[in-house]
Amino acid sequence: MRTLAKHDRGQSLVEFALVIPILVALMVGIFQFSLALMAKNVMTSAAREGARVSAAGGDGEAEAYRVLNSAVIPAMVTVTPAAFEHGPVIAVVTYEFPLSVPFYRTGTISLNATATMRQEF
Repeated sequence: MRTLAKHDRGQSLVEFALVIPILVALMVGIFQFSLALMAKNVMTSAAREGARVSAAGGDGEAEAYRVLNSAVIPAMVTVTPAAFEHGPVIAVVTYEFPLSVPFYRTGTISLNATATMRQEF
């Protein structure tokens, strides 16, 4: 039995070396997905705030940019005012989220958030 044990000395190290790239790629992928989900959540809040402020007669675009700047997300905001009295005000926030997962791909993911509210004044 002792002679068989001597041949297994580096087995754990070799197995760990084979598995660690997969684990690191998985961890970075989970981290990137979490950041994209957080960005989408902030974008939804920004669109909602922009539409709400614009529906109440304020500068909805500035309010949406304020929310985005609080989370340092360089997204684009478009607020479309109501075409008629008490019509819908539409706020759209778009962002190209940079994706970087090792051993897989790099690029961007398009994230969009839209909010619609009725004009109040």
